[in-house]
Amino acid sequence: MIWVFNNYYVDFVLKIYPYYDFIQHLVHLVAFIALWLSIISLMLYYNFNKLIKVKLFDKKIDSQ
Repeated sequence: MIWVFNNYYVDFVLKIYPYYDFIQHLVHLVAFIALWLSIISLMLYYNFNKLIKVKLFDKKIDSQ
């Protein structure tokens, strides 16, 4: 997640991103939506991680 927020900083604060003329007037809206989608996904991950205590992929498999 650090990479995602660092990328948002570079893209929308420093304004280093590919220039697309047809969407340039909506950059602030795109930044707002992208930031909130990342925050929501981070919150969902954190809450589901606390909610679901059983992690199937972390169990060791006994060799036969």
